[in-house]
Amino acid sequence: MTSICELHKCIDELSSTIEHHRSVLRALESQQSDFKSRLNSILDPVTRLPLEISSVILKQCLPATPSVHSHQAPAVFLRVCRSWRDIALATPSMWTTISDKDVHFRHFDRALERWVPATGALPISLLVGTSVGLASVAGFAHRVHVLQLYRPSLGDLSRVSGQYSALNELMIGGEHKTGFTIGIRECIEFLEAAPSVSRCHFLNVAHFSEDDSSIPVLSHPFLQHIFFGLDCDINVASMSLYSHPTMLRYLTLPNLKTLVIPRLESPSRQIVEFLSRSSPPLQDLRLRVTRISDMAELYTLPKYFQHVPELKNFELGFGPFILFDVLQAVRLLRNPQHITIFNSVDHSGQYKEILDIILAHRTSMQSFRLLSRADLYPKNPVCPDDIANVLRELVRDGMVIQIGLPEWNIF
Repeated sequence: MTSICELHKCIDELSSTIEHHRSVLRALESQQSDFKSRLNSILDPVTRLPLEISSVILKQCLPATPSVHSHQAPAVFLRVCRSWRDIALATPSMWTTISDKDVHFRHFDRALERWVPATGALPISLLVGTSVGLASVAGFAHRVHVLQLYRPSLGDLSRVSGQYSALNELMIGGEHKTGFTIGIRECIEFLEAAPSVSRCHFLNVAHFSEDDSSIPVLSHPFLQHIFFGLDCDINVASMSLYSHPTMLRYLTLPNLKTLVIPRLESPSRQIVEFLSRSSPPLQDLRLRVTRISDMAELYTLPKYFQHVPELKNFELGFGPFILFDVLQAVRLLRNPQHITIFNSVDHSGQYKEILDIILAHRTSMQSFRLLSRADLYPKNPVCPDDIANVLRELVRDGMVIQIGLPEWNIF
């Protein structure tokens, strides 16, 4: 009868034999992998190209917003073959956009351990949904140049740790059916922690809480472009992604060059106060006034231009303004280059005033557009011949003049 000791001995011998065969199998699998990689290198045209070209090809496969998900590019390149892995890891620019979309925050933490070193020393663009994602990147916040918090909630910015000292562009909000709510105080404190930010977008932020006088006004000398909606034509449908410009009450921006407010429910004396306080070298102003709460607000528009006389591009969409008053306000500008006005009134009887404005700025004006709604524009507008001839001469000289509908021009 076999003893217990003999059974243990047999088990140990078998275990040793199994481990030996496993070691041999691993060695054979490693050799097989090497031969497959060599075969792929011969058959795969990408691996035969110089790194500069093959990396460009792989970068063309990246989605608009790369996710750290292992089944999406660029992370999936690491699993194709050794050659593709080497190409991907040798191309730091392939990894510089980091997003937590469709990734659980625990997986996001683990992915960053591989993702961030792959960026080398390049600037990072970061897209995160909440402060949970921001907490994961606190260690390299100083390398983030573009930050979008695309699904913010009240208090998220106040929970952000790390100094975003190199941040150049900040985006709060995103495409969403309902508006977001964030705190003004947390926004101000975050901007204070990002002293180099020059572009700031608020997309679909419907409410700014804590609107009170106890919040200190922040002077931010580097912020040059601020958008309370998408950076596009103020008259397009996508401008539904607007945000209220309440933030301006708590900011002084002495170097502001671009201000876009696609939904201004009143011309607002607060905007005048902001411009007066900042005295910025504003070059681009785009407004869309949707409602007048006080008829006295109709006359605040000229005050805008008193504080920004060097304005080059001006776009205004409005309903309640009297066109004559708008045109007279444009006279205050010194050297305007592009004027675009969308209005909801019939302007066919004001060609003389229109011509006077264009001629007053003839040396600087490059384009003048006065557009109306189809249901308010006369079917057969008549422009006096003498005015029409002068306007056509200006067009022949290179100026762009459009008067009528967005898709139709009487000239």
